[in-house]
Amino acid sequence: MEASSQLQSFELQERDAYLSFVKSTQELQMYLWKENQEFYEISKLIFPSSNLDEHSGYTDYEFLVQNLESKPLQNHASLEYYFQKQNILESEKRLKWQSFLPKLDFTYNFFNKENYKSDFLPLFDNNFQYGLKLEIPIFQRQARVDYEIAKLKISQNQQDSQLKTRELSTKIETYKNEVNNYFTQIDISTKNLNNYQRLLNAEETRFSNGESSLFLINSRENKLLDAREKILS
Repeated sequence: MEASSQLQSFELQERDAYLSFVKSTQELQMYLWKENQEFYEISKLIFPSSNLDEHSGYTDYEFLVQNLESKPLQNHASLEYYFQKQNILESEKRLKWQSFLPKLDFTYNFFNKENYKSDFLPLFDNNFQYGLKLEIPIFQRQARVDYEIAKLKISQNQQDSQLKTRELSTKIETYKNEVNNYFTQIDISTKNLNNYQRLLNAEETRFSNGESSLFLINSRENKLLDAREKILS
């Protein structure tokens, strides 16, 4: 009965772990994109390596950190949004500036009657009438308001871009520190895992000699599984 209960508990933990694994895979897709800035979709589940110490992320973690530092932050996809928005706001600002400028229109009209003599009125030759219309804005309250709003939008976008850049820099620095700390933790956890494995082997030897129980073996095994889980997480 004790072994059956323990098995059911392991099965429940396995289902919970699989659900967390699927959720983590979906969250991972949010940080992956292709060269043409399209999101990269994971078509199949990617399982972690069974031998963590042989993975390049473990053995070459210092190289990965240096490679991350060498990449310019301006190429980050999150900042591209603000750069494109800045170009749009600059165009909008130039458009608002046109409201301050005088407006000059050139017009012409066609006449059906042919009673104009080109000798006296050369501009009306071939039955056309030409005209110029000049408009100079006097009251520019709305134009000034629209122009100031356009400048404020540009300033706000620049501040948002700077804030996003600082957030990314802080995250990168935090992740670098976490990677360095993880390396030390993995080394300590690996030694701890080996110790739990020895204790489990010793407990199984005692059980075969009639000096232990299945409860003690399960207890040693649970601690061993917890140690393995800490390394993987």
